[in-house]
Amino acid sequence: MQDLGKITIDINEGGGSSAGGAASSASSGGGGGGINIQAMMSAAASALSFVASVVKKAFDEVAKAARYIYDSLMRLHSFIMGFADDIREYSPAIQLAELGNEMEMMAKKMHMSAVTGPFVAAQIVQSGRVERAMLEIRGFTASLGAIFLEPITKAVADILENIVVRLPEIIEAIYEAAKTTGMMAMKLGEAMVGSYSLLGVGGMGIGAVLIQIGAMAINISKNVKKLADRADAEMSLSDLNKPFLNDLRLMGARI
Repeated sequence: MQDLGKITIDINEGGGSSAGGAASSASSGGGGGGINIQAMMSAAASALSFVASVVKKAFDEVAKAARYIYDSLMRLHSFIMGFADDIREYSPAIQLAELGNEMEMMAKKMHMSAVTGPFVAAQIVQSGRVERAMLEIRGFTASLGAIFLEPITKAVADILENIVVRLPEIIEAIYEAAKTTGMMAMKLGEAMVGSYSLLGVGGMGIGAVLIQIGAMAINISKNVKKLADRADAEMSLSDLNKPFLNDLRLMGARI
């Protein structure tokens, strides 16, 4: 048998008092023994809210289960297809199955192109109009930007080219400054070291540091001079291409 629920009957002591309570309850519900509509609507809303929450919970659980099943099946499918890749060239059945899929897909694409092609083509036409309009707008915008930016870029280029032209002078000035500073520091340090009787141990230590600084400055000036000499030297294309030509000769090319 099916369980249809449970009915609870509240029986108070003294039937008269129970009947009186029922009568008073009925009379207070809506006056003159009417039904309390507001209480019924509230109860119905609560019931509907409970049912909706139960349905949502059940749907979420079903969706999670479906997602889990789908992920599991896809992992199994990936495993099967990986094995199919290993034996494809040895299995006529797999080759025929893939050929059949390709033919079915080709037929489906031809059918879909006949059905949906005109609508997609119409969208492509309108998309082309948008792209051409955007290209024209970008062209005019770029031209306006170039009109404003060209004088600034020209001024920067002129400044940089002037610096490049004067690079030998700048390098020579750096060379002379480093050389002069190094020589002065070394002479001062040697003088302080030689004056030990006047300056003591501290003066001799400072003099030794100055000698080291002077030697470092002179070494820097020598490297700057090498850089200046290389910058002024003219490099021939044959010298630059010599390693490349040697490699070609090693590979048997007659050059």
